[in-house]
Amino acid sequence: MGSPRPSGESAEGVSFEPSVGVDPSAELQAPPRPLERTPLRSGHRSGEHPRKEKAEWLPWFVPTGAFVVACCLTLVFLMQYAMLIRSHYKVVTLRDKQRTLVRERELMELQLQELSSLERVERVATTRLGMMQPVRRQVLDLRKVQSVAGARGGHG
Repeated sequence: MGSPRPSGESAEGVSFEPSVGVDPSAELQAPPRPLERTPLRSGHRSGEHPRKEKAEWLPWFVPTGAFVVACCLTLVFLMQYAMLIRSHYKVVTLRDKQRTLVRERELMELQLQELSSLERVERVATTRLGMMQPVRRQVLDLRKVQSVAGARGGHG
């Protein structure tokens, strides 16, 4: 089998912590508790409880957490900046469209004034429609015309 080992040491180089303050007769009655295994370290005497060292992840936790937070804040800042640029682009596009529409409206108003000017109406009437300038100015008063027609007794 093997040479006898001091108490608390196994063949794998792992020490077992002996139960302190436990009645040996109570161990026989209750189911046995699993023993805690702690690896042996160089310079560790058997029977001594090894000194607890800081967890290996602890020194990396704070810088890694700070880096993750910084990355998240950077992403939030970049997203806000991208949204700001996008909104600015929309505003510039809408202002350009507004200027174009204002120019078109002014041009249409100018065309309307040209088309409805009396000189143009007269020119179109004489050239396209074949109308002529009146020779003399003739104004009829419809009240007099109706009274004369009524006096004649006929339909005028």
